[in-house]
Amino acid sequence: MKELALHLLDLVENSAKAGASCISVAVHEDLGSDVLSFSVKDDGCGMDAEFLERVRDPFTTSKPKVTGLGIPFLCQAAEQAGGFVDIASVVDKGTTVHAVWKHSHWDRAPLGQMAETVTAFFAMPCRIVFDHRIVDQTGAAVWQLELDSHDFGGTPLDAGTLAALKEFLDVQYQEGRKWVNQ
Repeated sequence: MKELALHLLDLVENSAKAGASCISVAVHEDLGSDVLSFSVKDDGCGMDAEFLERVRDPFTTSKPKVTGLGIPFLCQAAEQAGGFVDIASVVDKGTTVHAVWKHSHWDRAPLGQMAETVTAFFAMPCRIVFDHRIVDQTGAAVWQLELDSHDFGGTPLDAGTLAALKEFLDVQYQEGRKWVNQ
């Protein structure tokens, strides 16, 4: 995938398809430690140990006659940019995917169109808790965006609310990118 936001969207869609009622998404950019990470945690159906062991294989999927390329592509993207992916899952409890990249690595894909991606999260029929933080070289949080779909009156959000959210996110992400590009 050409941008990391698409990996996030794929993970959130997987969580929704796994029956999650609540999905927590966290994006953390630590400019001092030169780390970009994100995690997606859900309370969906989870994976058993055997499936979890095979989930990085592109020919492993829970869907019939489909290849599961999302996780393998995410792992490849992280590893080629000095990072890694950890996946933890418990049947009937949920799954957590944590991905890490070296922020400045020349092979790291751009974060991408986060406003569009986050708007798509809030169109899903489950609670979304979203947090994106940027920390500067001193460790101080210089930018943060926290959203909870429950604060907007329920899920999924209607078209008018989604359009307003997208406009808000466009402005917020322009401000956040200023810190990263300094």
